[in-house]
Amino acid sequence: MFTFGKENQTESAGIVIFNEGNAGKVENVNVKVEKLGVDYPEDPGKKLPHYRVIFTDSNGGLTNRGFYYLDKTSHNDKYGTFDEAVQKQWNVLASIVSTVDGDPSVQASNPIEMLDKMMLKVRNLVDGKSFNVFANYGTKSNPKKFIQIRTWNPFIELNGTDEKSSKLKESNLDQMERLDVGNNSTGSNTDWV
Repeated sequence: MFTFGKENQTESAGIVIFNEGNAGKVENVNVKVEKLGVDYPEDPGKKLPHYRVIFTDSNGGLTNRGFYYLDKTSHNDKYGTFDEAVQKQWNVLASIVSTVDGDPSVQASNPIEMLDKMMLKVRNLVDGKSFNVFANYGTKSNPKKFIQIRTWNPFIELNGTDEKSSKLKESNLDQMERLDVGNNSTGSNTDWV
């Protein structure tokens, strides 16, 4: 038996969307690193990223970028060679490290060790610092349904960077508006005419 009354009523806290869903430069963003199995639980039914870099805006909205341990045997060459994928992964993390004047140099015997070492650098360097990032909805050729941090450089700088020096500007690749949830096309659909 269940008994409920007015005292049991609660209101939803609502969902805070990163930068209120607005693409472009986002100021005063905190960054943190989370590791699978340490900061968030493993889920046997899902392939979760080994690390997440979490970006939180001043209103508490967040977005993240997942990083997986790269494996040469299961690598898909559709977007480049395995070595290029390792270089790209390092480059993203090196951008964050360099932004806070850290040394992005790393020696690793394999991509797993590289990712572990770079994530440790990022985790140690971003604590207590505030950043500006560039958010978009993917690229015009590969639009996304949810706001995300730009996946190419430049995507991050220290908060307080003056506008003249800032490199966080819209490019011709950025998808700046959210598309209809059921529609991945930026053009109009006139097939029904």
